[in-house]
Amino acid sequence: MNLRRWLPGVMMLVVGLAPLSRADEKPKEEPAKGPAGHWTCVQNLPGGQTRSFELRLRQDGTALTGSVWVAEGETSVKGTADGAAFKLEIDSDSGTYIVKGTVDADKVAGTWSLGTAEGTWEGTRQPKPAN
Repeated sequence: MNLRRWLPGVMMLVVGLAPLSRADEKPKEEPAKGPAGHWTCVQNLPGGQTRSFELRLRQDGTALTGSVWVAEGETSVKGTADGAAFKLEIDSDSGTYIVKGTVDADKVAGTWSLGTAEGTWEGTRQPKPAN
C-alpha cells in the first residue's frame, strides 16, 4: 500500500469527525463551592435525637438569604458567607438559631445554637432541577 496516497484521506476523516464528537459532549458543570443552593439536612439534637430540615440559600456577594423548612413550617433565614464558611440567623418561636457551616463540594456540616442548647448538623446539596 502507498501510505502517501491514504494519509490525506485519513487526516481529513479524523479532522472532520473531531468537531462532531465534541458537539455530542455536554460541558462539565463546575461543582458549586459556596453555600448557595438547596440542601437536605439533619440537625443533631441533645439526647441523640435528630430532626430533618431543608435549607434553600441564595448568595449575593457575602450576603445570604433564603428559607428553612421544618415539620412545623417555613421561615426565612439571613446570614453572611466567607468562601465556603457561612453563618445564618434563623428566627423561631423559641428564639434565634445561630447556625454556622462549612461547605465541602456537595456536603455541608456545622454547629447550631439556640440559647444554651447547641449541637451539630450536616447536609447534602440537592441537584439543580433539569430544564
